[in-house]
Amino acid sequence: MGIDNRDYYRDSDDGAGGSGLFHSHELPTHSICFKLIMINVIVFLLQIFSTREMTEADLRSQLQRVHQDDPNSVSISADDQTDHVVEITERALFRAPRISVITEWLSLDTDKVLHGQVWRVLTCAFCHDRESVSHILFNMLFLWWFGKTLEVMYGQREFLLFYVSAALLSSLAFMALALATGTGGSMIGASGAVMATMMLYAIHYPRQTIMIFWVFPLEIRWLVLFYVIFDLFPVLKMLSGDSLLTGVAHAAHLGGFVFGWLYWKLAWRLESCLARLPQPRLWWKRTVGPQRHFKVVRPDDDTLQSSLSFEDQLDAVLAKLHEQGRAALTEAELKVLEEGSQRYRTRRGL
Repeated sequence: MGIDNRDYYRDSDDGAGGSGLFHSHELPTHSICFKLIMINVIVFLLQIFSTREMTEADLRSQLQRVHQDDPNSVSISADDQTDHVVEITERALFRAPRISVITEWLSLDTDKVLHGQVWRVLTCAFCHDRESVSHILFNMLFLWWFGKTLEVMYGQREFLLFYVSAALLSSLAFMALALATGTGGSMIGASGAVMATMMLYAIHYPRQTIMIFWVFPLEIRWLVLFYVIFDLFPVLKMLSGDSLLTGVAHAAHLGGFVFGWLYWKLAWRLESCLARLPQPRLWWKRTVGPQRHFKVVRPDDDTLQSSLSFEDQLDAVLAKLHEQGRAALTEAELKVLEEGSQRYRTRRGL
């Protein structure tokens, strides 16, 4: 792997209007952000085409759920079979949209999760409102705008773990509010994970200017603040006992913001945490034969020069430079860095 392909060696832009400290002119073709967007688009298409007709039982269930969330609404019980109610039900069924089978399987429903359908905590982050393209459009735009820079900064595997963890924590925040307030409802959308991505990006580049509706310039730190206030207000009202049917998973958004901030504040690295977990022994792995042992060499190890190739030495030095700064490098490491720079200039013909 050449020096110009490493995450640590990127053209930098220190200005407030730059696209980030670590970025590349061209994101890898098989980037995590691109794959996540493709998964969301594929699931969205499946939501559109994999549907069934709404039944009377579906309509009554929805009306009962609305009444549970808002006691002032009209409720239709299973025993209420007056001609007027039947007429209203038939008219509603005639106008009702079709139900997406994929959404039924993957959306987050607190009661169903508590009864064992735990996959919904994650799969709901890959579903979107099939009645409006704006839901998936803005989520995927935000993921691409902010996520591609973070992917280069942290690495593909680390960013993927960050995104998935943010989605999980956002779903748990939604469930926590639902249990605390006694409200039901379901949730779909990648907004929680996207909000965590935007929070982490804003922490790194608070003065990055973005164009609201492609017209009004605004620093991203103020956009994040607006979103936090916008989502915190209804959550506080719900905790105080008010019934709010905004159609927005405000608690999930806040969960994403909190996770993004904690990830930066506590300097979490999910990839290293995952590596420390005990690895299960797979039955198809051979357990006989000689065992090979390897020594992990740190960038400042005395055996660095002799035990690693130059490419590996340079990787280790660049990692240390990224984490601790140039002042922490030894003389040997500075020589490795200088030689790598010379090779790069020679390759570029500078």
